[in-house]
Amino acid sequence: MLRRAHLPLIVALAACKEKGADSAAGSCDPGDIADGSIEAEIDGAAWAGAELQWSATGAGLQLTSALGAGDAASDWRITLVANDGLDAIEAGDLPLSLPMDAAGEQAWALLYPATGDSFSSKEGAGGAVTFAALDGDALRGCVNFGAAGSGGEVELGGGRFSALRR
Repeated sequence: MLRRAHLPLIVALAACKEKGADSAAGSCDPGDIADGSIEAEIDGAAWAGAELQWSATGAGLQLTSALGAGDAASDWRITLVANDGLDAIEAGDLPLSLPMDAAGEQAWALLYPATGDSFSSKEGAGGAVTFAALDGDALRGCVNFGAAGSGGEVELGGGRFSALRR
């Protein structure tokens, strides 16, 4: 039986789900993000990556960004790899959600700080990427994952992107 005390929690959880990206469940709204960019939070700090591009790699694809704006919170770059799914994306069979796990069989990602070692989703808590739309050369979607490396762990959350085909 649902008690009144649980209602505020349920409403709050529903609001969170609508507001952000839940790539694991396949719901993704990249919104009006600029082409060639990615926005997310890394360990709760806002991050904006630049020059995000995607290219075909066999049956899959790879997305890569340049370093961010140059301040401490933005000095990251990302590489995201989907091992399969290129045919589905190019055919418009979207959304396509791929899990990131320790095996990295379907998808995986690396986060690189401006200095120091990278962080891998294969070593972290994992997550998911959702490809939501292909508009001309712009591939739009959402991504969330936990990653780890020799420097510890990082969490990328609420990620949304619009990568341009290379």
